[in-house]
Amino acid sequence: MKRIQVKKSGNIVKFCEVIKPKMKPGLHNKIISNKKFYSPGVFLLVSLFLINSMEGPGQCVNPPTITLSNTSGSTCGLNSVTVSGNSFGGGATKVTLTENGDGSLTPTSASSLPFAFTYTPKSKDIGKTIIITVTTNIPAGSHCSAAKATYSLAVNAIASAPLVGTITQTKCAVATGSVVLNGLPSGGIWTLTQAPGGKTSTGTGTSTTISGLEAGTFAYTVANAEGCMSVVSANVVISVQSSTPAAPVVGTIIQPTCTVSIGSVLLSGLPATGTWILSRYPGTIISEGTGTNVTISGLAGGMYNYTVTNSTGCVSGLSANVIISSQPANLSAPLVGTITQPTNGFPTGSVDLNGLPESGSWILTRSPGGLTMSGIGINKTITGLASGIYTFTVTNASGCTSGSSANVVINTTQGALLFVVKDPSPVCFPSTVDITAPEITAGSSADLTYTYWTDTTATMPYRTPSNAMAGTYYIKGTTTAGFFSVKPVLVTVDQISLANAGADQFLEYIFETTMNAELAHNYETGMWSVISGTGVFSDSSYARTSVEGLSIGENKFLWAVTNGVCPESRDTAMIIVHDLIIKTLITPNMDGRNDYFVLEGLSTLGKTELIIFDRRGVQVYKNENYDNLWNGVDYKGNPLPEDTYFCIIKTVSGKKINGYIVIRR
Repeated sequence: MKRIQVKKSGNIVKFCEVIKPKMKPGLHNKIISNKKFYSPGVFLLVSLFLINSMEGPGQCVNPPTITLSNTSGSTCGLNSVTVSGNSFGGGATKVTLTENGDGSLTPTSASSLPFAFTYTPKSKDIGKTIIITVTTNIPAGSHCSAAKATYSLAVNAIASAPLVGTITQTKCAVATGSVVLNGLPSGGIWTLTQAPGGKTSTGTGTSTTISGLEAGTFAYTVANAEGCMSVVSANVVISVQSSTPAAPVVGTIIQPTCTVSIGSVLLSGLPATGTWILSRYPGTIISEGTGTNVTISGLAGGMYNYTVTNSTGCVSGLSANVIISSQPANLSAPLVGTITQPTNGFPTGSVDLNGLPESGSWILTRSPGGLTMSGIGINKTITGLASGIYTFTVTNASGCTSGSSANVVINTTQGALLFVVKDPSPVCFPSTVDITAPEITAGSSADLTYTYWTDTTATMPYRTPSNAMAGTYYIKGTTTAGFFSVKPVLVTVDQISLANAGADQFLEYIFETTMNAELAHNYETGMWSVISGTGVFSDSSYARTSVEGLSIGENKFLWAVTNGVCPESRDTAMIIVHDLIIKTLITPNMDGRNDYFVLEGLSTLGKTELIIFDRRGVQVYKNENYDNLWNGVDYKGNPLPEDTYFCIIKTVSGKKINGYIVIRR
């Protein structure tokens, strides 16, 4: 028998064994794979089998094989991974699955095709690569080795949610805001996703600033370099852009006067909501406030401008100029010129006044009577002067008033008319007075005709004399013969009084005090009364009267104020009297602090007796007229040891108080 190589394919070689027996001529037999065939003169028996490239006895005929659909992959956090579409073949009939991680692998074996497996990580797997090994079985009785394949699974950490840091809001001149996001992945390139809108951005490092944010609410997620997405961050709220306030509007400007060296200005158009800040230029002096209007006072002569900053920090432009004049100089008294005396044809006199202010308007004031008139120019003739002695002062446009002029004497005449004007009784606002009422001119000549005016010369009519408000008016009485006189009438309209009972008081075992009420005007009167508690007033109509006989605790009093015309106004005051305070600890080391047993309110008790006992009940100290000077000594002045002592306090009124006192040195 001869062994020959027939065919080689890969690492598998096919061999045949050729046997040449003795046969009859013309007959050939062939046997291939246990089948016989004949050829002339030769008989062949062929056995086919598989061997490994290394020749020898006991070699594998049908080796196991295994094929995985993927050999590597990744997952985020504890998310499971399934690998499907896997197969095995050759002589293998099943596979066994193992892993080197902390998680769970299912299944651990498979015998059907195709097969799949799933790995579910645990927290200890994060940051590691888990190796899953798939191994085939070895067919029974074969000389094959098991086939193996591995799957590498990278378990990546899930990124933490971005931490919202500094949020920069929109500003007056900047329509968008920004936010600093911290806690981003420290390694590799991350991807931020903004909601709403899904806008993304990439970068590196643990912090980034997102700018260009319009007003709204945003949130962010971040994916790390491995693609693992975080949960959503906290909300980022960008406020609506604040508007710039308008420049303050310059209103009434009050200039300095002869007696007031500074001026003021009314500014309006300020922000209606929130607290604003006014800045003055020059000097950059600022002030805070609320409301749409404010009066700025204390302005020396000069030019000023103002800006306003609203509660969101937006600053307006400059206001218009505010010009404060320098304080004006004092005036000279009017000079008395020609005096024209009354005659039978004209019952009143006149006077020429000179030396009046050259520029601006002025106001002349006549005494007695306080009548005023205005005008311009350096000269003025004053008419309608009844017999009497007069002086005049002048006030210029800046509010400066001169001294009094020389006396102007107007003589009497024969046949002068009898004209009497009486001021009406005061009324309460908003009431008015009828100055045409007969009682106003009662006692005047019977044939007089009355007219009503607003100036002393009776040249400007008063249109509503039956409803006169507070002020000085002039009544002209004219006889049938044409004689007349002009006299003032004063209308007084009082405002409702505002009661002020003063601040509440707190007394330490004191049962008398002085009330602190106030009267705003000298024509007002007030009256005290008791609402609760006790109290005796020395003068119940005196605002600052003394009161005694107070009770311990709350004593409430009513202060009622009236001006005799308007309804009564009321306010209350509370006087709280604290009970006697007895110390329970003294430290008589003579360091100036708490050295003596002091009874607060002792002065109100009168003669008071103090007795001290030790804890055994032995009397160690007594003072029949205690003076707040016991410092922890016995009868002989020797310091008592540190301990707790008991005391009895007896007052001359019969009050008895028991207590204790601790001595610590």
